[in-house]
Amino acid sequence: MLQANITPSAAREVVTSAASTSTTAALVGALFDFTYALRRGAADPSATMPILTRLMAAGPMRSCDLAHQLHLDQSTVSRHVAALSAEGLVARTPQQDDRRAHFVELTEAGTHAARTQVSTRVQQVEAVIAAWPDADVETFARLLASFATGLSAHERTTS
Repeated sequence: MLQANITPSAAREVVTSAASTSTTAALVGALFDFTYALRRGAADPSATMPILTRLMAAGPMRSCDLAHQLHLDQSTVSRHVAALSAEGLVARTPQQDDRRAHFVELTEAGTHAARTQVSTRVQQVEAVIAAWPDADVETFARLLASFATGLSAHERTTS
């Protein structure tokens, strides 16, 4: 029988058990806890925030380009864009040269929602690091950026 609600600690154990060293297990476990906390703390743990913030930063784009930039499947982005459109947060406009393709852009309500989501996330981070010494915040930011860069480089060489 399948258990529908796996606990975060059980999922973390599965993730860390694949690591070859205890140090790697600790890092992978911390990353798992980090992403779980981000999803749990988000008002909407779906792809909504990345879609809205990407459109806010880059402007209107085709949904296939949005999917590519977010490293998501086209069908996933299409599903989220349809939901966001139904909520009035994005508008889909047919392309002039190909009526089957659409540009996706934020509405005024979508821009407001994106700004609100970003502001909420920044406030959460600031609350967590409020008691940290500046040097620790700088070190964490530098190491996290280095890790993200390395992960992206690894993905490019293995895809």
